[in-house]
Amino acid sequence: MEAVRPPGHRVDKRSREQPVVRGDRQAQIACASARQHPRLVIRQHHLARQWPRQIAAAQLDFGYLDPKEGHFTIHRSLLDELPVILRVYVECAAYLYGNPRDADLIKIHLHSRKLTFHYYRDFDTASLPELLTRIKIDLKRLFVSVIDHTTGPEHQILFFKERFLSKDHPDRPKMDRFSTKLRKLGLREETIGYGPTKERWEALIRKEP
Repeated sequence: MEAVRPPGHRVDKRSREQPVVRGDRQAQIACASARQHPRLVIRQHHLARQWPRQIAAAQLDFGYLDPKEGHFTIHRSLLDELPVILRVYVECAAYLYGNPRDADLIKIHLHSRKLTFHYYRDFDTASLPELLTRIKIDLKRLFVSVIDHTTGPEHQILFFKERFLSKDHPDRPKMDRFSTKLRKLGLREETIGYGPTKERWEALIRKEP
């Protein structure tokens, strides 16, 4: 694990001064508090049983909730649609590392006080974007880990990326058609996990008639 930045990534210093998520007045107040007292706000929201993160995520009609693994993942374009309790966690992560809008996907770990920012190569245009870097932010320990995925013999790619986007995304029909082809090859969203690596996927495609 190396302390590296994603290619072309830069931390927006303004994210420490302005909310990186926008929305109603309640969210703005909560985000302002998060920037001033991140540890206190994290603890308060962790203990707030009337707003458990799991229930908040389960009620949303966008993003991808993995109940088995206990995490909820969205594309950066959906940050403003999050309920307050989840937006506060994203704001606290922004305080520790940088603007989440620079990432492609934001994963909220619902059973722990952690978030992960994912950066991909050509996320918007590639059918199977390749993972470049993960930034894991531990809000409990106020610790940031940077994991470089560009090295090593195998590389991780993202399957069924429409799971993380809005239902009215302009490229949704194209992505749905590609996912139909994936299902014909035996892949399923519910069991895909990380899926085949880029190298194994290319080997599989070469075997197809």
